Amino acid sequence: MYLKINTSGIHSYRYHKWDKNKIVNADEKYASLLEESVLSHLVSSVPVTSFLSGGIDSSTIASVLSENDSKIPLTCLKMLNKSYDESDKAKLVAKQLNMDLQIIQDEQPSFKDLKNIAYHSDDLINDPALISNYFLFKNTSNNFKVSLSGDGADELFLGYHTHLATILSGNKQMKLLRPIFNITE
Repeated sequence: MYLKINTSGIHSYRYHKWDKNKIVNADEKYASLLEESVLSHLVSSVPVTSFLSGGIDSSTIASVLSENDSKIPLTCLKMLNKSYDESDKAKLVAKQLNMDLQIIQDEQPSFKDLKNIAYHSDDLINDPALISNYFLFKNTSNNFKVSLSGDGADELFLGYHTHLATILSGNKQMKLLRPIFNITE
């Protein structure tokens, strides 16, 4: 929604209106676009890897790679804090997809590491993933210059329970996504 303010007053307008008829076959179109996007990012003159946490987003990318017989290795960070460590999930996904998985061990950050993180961050946000990602990127860059990542795709793939709960709730726009995820009333 946006507002137009002029001499006649304040008027609100919608950017779009959901059309249920256009959602037919959206899952097939989405899968096709996803595959096209992932494969287009493999074009490189340097070695490529794909990060794998074992979550929905990175596992989806790994699945697209596997379905297209891509032999690029997957890379995972084994976290020091076991409550955040998803490397066991990543191992299961890699095994299921018959793909190679390289595991990098997380490190305890030094003051110099924290200075580097602050220096290279465009926007310092309160996100503990900044530190683990720093070590993942730093150690991955020794062998790879291009990395695929599903970071930020949880919203698209309903990666967290809260996303699914939103669709199951009375939210009008999100209800339109039910057919894509085969969710019935």
